[in-house]
Amino acid sequence: MQISKGQENQLVASNNGTTKTTAPSKSIIEKKIRNYDYLKRNAQNERALEIDKLQREAANFNLSSLAIYDQSEKSKYDVIIRSPYSKLYIKYDPLGNIISSAEQYKNLKVPLKLSQKIARKYPGWGFEKSIYSVKYRNGKSLKGKYNIRLRKGEKYKSVQFNVL
Repeated sequence: MQISKGQENQLVASNNGTTKTTAPSKSIIEKKIRNYDYLKRNAQNERALEIDKLQREAANFNLSSLAIYDQSEKSKYDVIIRSPYSKLYIKYDPLGNIISSAEQYKNLKVPLKLSQKIARKYPGWGFEKSIYSVKYRNGKSLKGKYNIRLRKGEKYKSVQFNVL
């Protein structure tokens, strides 16, 4: 993990996909899970495992384990979590709760229902690449969209679909 102190009271931590995380435990009695609202609002039936893995890593990120963390300062912390095809910009409060996130996932499998919708709307076109972007703000609605580049022979077309 790469960590550097940015502007006054700002922390930037970068993870190049080398840490291992586990999913929050589930039980019959719902436990108070750190950043539960973030995980709940992001939950979808059809999404790539890469998204789940990185969002759990963001939800479970422990600011206090960092040497430069200072609990006495009431600052916000910006953390970047990276993998080869994804990047998450997460803003935390001093207690480690997620305030907001801006996430981007490249060339992940498009959900089946969306694939079928695109196939019906653009017959004969194939998927060239995709980018799934999602923005979260604590207590507010989640915004997600797919930008997809389609190809048919030598022709290209970019389409956008809002989800969530």
